[in-house]
Amino acid sequence: MTTSSLRPAAHEAGNTAASKVKYWNDVYQEPSVYGTRPSLTLIRVVRCLRVLQPPLHTFLDLGCGYGKDLFFAASALPRFRSFLGIDFSSKALRTALSFARRRQGAHNTVRFICANLQRGLPVEPQAPLVLFSHFFLQTLTFNDRGILAALLRERIPSGSLLFLGEYSRSHPLFLSSETTGESGTVSLRRDGYEHSVHFFSKSEILAYAQRLGASVLYTDEFRERETIRGARIVSSLHFGILSFGLAENLQSTAAVLSGRM
Repeated sequence: MTTSSLRPAAHEAGNTAASKVKYWNDVYQEPSVYGTRPSLTLIRVVRCLRVLQPPLHTFLDLGCGYGKDLFFAASALPRFRSFLGIDFSSKALRTALSFARRRQGAHNTVRFICANLQRGLPVEPQAPLVLFSHFFLQTLTFNDRGILAALLRERIPSGSLLFLGEYSRSHPLFLSSETTGESGTVSLRRDGYEHSVHFFSKSEILAYAQRLGASVLYTDEFRERETIRGARIVSSLHFGILSFGLAENLQSTAAVLSGRM
């Protein structure tokens, strides 16, 4: 059965964290605000896992929103036994649970936890797993990305894989905006809130892998159509596959991926 832990996520100190939670809860007041189809990033991940066939059985979605990618992964990767989504928006996760109930148990391997990952990983992985970050790292500040990197470096078992799909600096929004604060970060105003988004360079992806203590198996830049409030836009993203504890057989297999994306 799909389960959850819908504890309030806004126990952080300071107005910035609380405002961020409120912003995302307000965004998710509109069901399926980002559409219902899986992202191209997730489809790429599924293709990669079918090629690599790592001996992993748990899929962890960092910043899962209302679970549209996670539900697709659960349908497309039947040999995985567990799918877990973590997000600090209780509103998004209530939408995810409603979606699961309408499917009457079709996604009985999917679970959700409402938690702020900057305050700790709410699970203790006992075996290597797949981690998925799509449009998640880009919402974090440089310091918060560092906190997350230290946390994952300490807690994620060797042999795990991290798949990234984050905005690149070729994104039209970045090219038409002025950066504020950290290089590569743009402050957007939407619905009365200031919302910062970071746009990654390839060197930042490589540097973040070092902070994680991970090896880069594959990286490229691609375009993905995304839906925001019914509007279709084209975004530029960096896609990366990172390995915690390099497995030589995966490294050699990853070399063929450039022809399969």
